[in-house]
Amino acid sequence: MNPPPSDRVTFCGQCGNEVAPEAKFCQSCGHELSEAVPPTPVPTGPVEVSVGGTLEVKQKTRIGCFGKTLIVLLGLGALLAGIALIGILVDTDDGTPPATTGPPGTTGLPGTTGPPAATEPPTTSVSKGLGSKDATRDVVDLTCRGPNASGVTEVDITVRNNSSKTSDYLIEVSAESVTGDESYDWTIFVMKYVEPEQMVTESSRLYDTKAGVVCQLRKVQRLASN
Repeated sequence: MNPPPSDRVTFCGQCGNEVAPEAKFCQSCGHELSEAVPPTPVPTGPVEVSVGGTLEVKQKTRIGCFGKTLIVLLGLGALLAGIALIGILVDTDDGTPPATTGPPGTTGLPGTTGPPAATEPPTTSVSKGLGSKDATRDVVDLTCRGPNASGVTEVDITVRNNSSKTSDYLIEVSAESVTGDESYDWTIFVMKYVEPEQMVTESSRLYDTKAGVVCQLRKVQRLASN
């Protein structure tokens, strides 16, 4: 049932405010009202908006697919990283045992010392001299006596002519310290016309010698007598 015209509510077509049913002008904006504008109908029931619902569903679907894809990519990256780490560990462990060091003195490295070298008595090389043929074996005895209080040492030497000819000998003897680091004095023995198989002993003196003096052969020369 519709209300009578005097009871109808009208609105201004310019500003939309409510005006009196019989008014000619709008009390709010002054717009001339030629004819009344009926009120905007108010919906009485729910309105289904299919477009909004469809858009929302599509957005949710897209978000869900992206999340699943991200999870799959992260899992694949973790798997590849694990495989790479295992490969590095396998390459590093090549089965080579760690280097070990032996006891000091056996490696020859800086800072280590080996066993001390054995100390040997000094050796004396005996010169054969001009024209000699292994005359050193003709010296059968060499003796030092001293030194006395004046530093004099007596030296006795004995030779045997092992050749088949009468020979002359020229023999040099030196007085030295036990280690051979210090030489005190020296002398030369001259023996002439020594017959084959004959043994001859000569004596001499060495001066400025010290306790512990030793006598060393320096040269043994044998020549045929003229």
